[in-house]
Amino acid sequence: MPDENVFIMDGIKTQWDDDVMVITESGFDRTATLDNDGNILSSTFGKQGEPFLHHWFGKMKPMIDEFRSIDREYANA
Repeated sequence: MPDENVFIMDGIKTQWDDDVMVITESGFDRTATLDNDGNILSSTFGKQGEPFLHHWFGKMKPMIDEFRSIDREYANA
C-alpha cells in the first residue's frame, strides 16, 4: 500500500491502492479491508461495525476515485 495514499479524518485512517481501501480506527485495534465495490474482504470491526464501514466507504469512495484519477493522469503525462 503506497504511503502517500493516506487520508486521516475524525480519527479514521484510510489508505488505498488501485484495488482496495483499508480503514483503521486510530487508538483501537480495528482495521478493515474493502474492495472497490464496498465488499468487506477482512475486518476486525466485528459485525456491529459493518454499518459504519459501509457508511465510511460511501463517504470516502468518491474522493479516493478522484485521487486515483489524478494519479493516473500524472502517471500518463
